[in-house]
Amino acid sequence: MALIREWIDQQKGIESLQTDFTQSRTLKTRKAPLVSNGTFAFQAPDSLRWQVGEPVQEVVLRNGRSLYLISAQKKKAKHLVADTISEKTRMQSLGMMEFPFVKDFADFERQFDVVNVKTVDDQCDLELALKDKRAARYIKKMLLSFQVKTGNLVVFELQFRDGSKLRNDFSNIRVNQPMDSKIFTYDLTGFRVSEEKD
Repeated sequence: MALIREWIDQQKGIESLQTDFTQSRTLKTRKAPLVSNGTFAFQAPDSLRWQVGEPVQEVVLRNGRSLYLISAQKKKAKHLVADTISEKTRMQSLGMMEFPFVKDFADFERQFDVVNVKTVDDQCDLELALKDKRAARYIKKMLLSFQVKTGNLVVFELQFRDGSKLRNDFSNIRVNQPMDSKIFTYDLTGFRVSEEKD
C-alpha cells in the first residue's frame, strides 16, 4: 500500500500531461481485438481531451463541469454537465472524464479494494475491484500499471461483466511541458449538438 500511496502523491505535482496511447477493445463476438491509436491531454485544474482514432473517431472534451462527447465521423456531439452524467455513460467512459485518477489516498480507499499488487523492476501492477455496487454491475475488475520512479501510468484496463475488455497502453508521456490551450477546444461547425441532460 505504501507504493500506491506514493503513486497517488506523485499525481499532485502534475500541472499538465500529454501522452499517446494504443487502445485495444476485446469483444466476445470478435476473434481479434479492435486496435486504434489515440492521444490524451490534461491541464490543471480540470481541462482534458481524450481522442481516439486516426483520423479522429471519438473525442471526450472537458472544461470544468462542461463535457462534450463527440463522434467525429457521425458529426454528432452531446453536451453534458459533469454533475448530471448518468451511471451508464460514466461507466462507458470511465477513465476518460477524470484526472488525476483519484484525489488522494482516502479517495482511493473509498472507491477500490486492492485484489493484488505486483512489482517487476520499475513497474507496479495493481488489480482493483470497485466498491461502488452500481459500477461493479458493469465492471468485473480494473488493472493499472505505473512506473514506480516517475509515477507515470502506463497501462489502464477495464474488464467488463459481459466478457469484453478495454485496454490502453500509454507511451511518449510528457509531464508539465508547455501546451497550446487550443487542444481543449473542438470546432463543432456542422455538427448536430444535443444539449439535453444525459
